[in-house]
Amino acid sequence: MQRLDKNADGEISIKEAVADPIILESFSRIDINGDGLISRHELTTVHVRRSHGSALN
Repeated sequence: MQRLDKNADGEISIKEAVADPIILESFSRIDINGDGLISRHELTTVHVRRSHGSALN
């Protein structure tokens, strides 16, 4: 999160996500609320889903 959050606002924008191809490719699935930003909560939620074998829909 810190590596990508260049402006230190606590969220990853699409412009910041271009630095990580995996995050960029999955951006719309990680951005659960669709606000165009990935929060720490959204990143954690996706990580928990993956670790429990749930698909990202």
